[in-house]
Amino acid sequence: MWRMTGTTQYTYHELTDTPEEARRQERVAEVYDAPSMRILGGLGIQPDWRCLDAGCGNGTIAEWMSRRAHSGMTTACDIDGANIKVEPTDVLRTLVCDVADADFEPGSLDVIHARLMLQHVADREQVLDRMVDWLAPGGRLVIADGFDLAASSTVHPQYAEFYRRFWALLDRASATSPAWGRCYPEPLIRRGLTDIRYEVVVEPVHGGDPYALMFRQGLEQQRGLITGQGIEEALLDSLLENLTDPAFWDLGFALAYAVGRKPLI
Repeated sequence: MWRMTGTTQYTYHELTDTPEEARRQERVAEVYDAPSMRILGGLGIQPDWRCLDAGCGNGTIAEWMSRRAHSGMTTACDIDGANIKVEPTDVLRTLVCDVADADFEPGSLDVIHARLMLQHVADREQVLDRMVDWLAPGGRLVIADGFDLAASSTVHPQYAEFYRRFWALLDRASATSPAWGRCYPEPLIRRGLTDIRYEVVVEPVHGGDPYALMFRQGLEQQRGLITGQGIEEALLDSLLENLTDPAFWDLGFALAYAVGRKPLI
């Protein structure tokens, strides 16, 4: 495993090698790998392609791409190497780095996938510029980030109140931009990418389902931050209870995918 260091303020999750964080990463993959694989599969990945999964989490998407680019090279890159669980092979390498400081050669990659990464990076516009530069002519960029649905439209007032205050907390206390995904696909159009595709994935929040449990675990891991910033424990506990209650149905986060191709000339 390679390692690089950087200083980009990144996300609100502590970078920690714990069973709880490993399980959270598994749940993220369980919920979101299927749409990522479907969209990447539509690109027609070739055996000799050079692929990057930026902010790869536990590395399942990078491993999936490496099986298709089986005579190329796939890189699984994340700032928290402790949670990269895939084993390197002749066509899959793992890289621990802040993506803002990564040094891929211009024009050296055929596809880049970055899911739930850019909205947690302070200098996301500059990082996006660099990713476009790393693409070879004709290369594809697949980015996916979220925006909130719960705070503005729900039949559960306490649910909406919690998320209004939680997103404001993240906006104030971290690099995270809770609404960044709502601007897609405009950042790709602005950078001159073509063959634009745009898709929004919305999973219902149903108490006890993997998606609800993913949210619950992330919130439990951040209890100290949340309550330390003035959100009452009773409000948090009410939401956590809902997320395990099979009678609870609502919406939470929409994940926006934007896909673009770098022009050949």
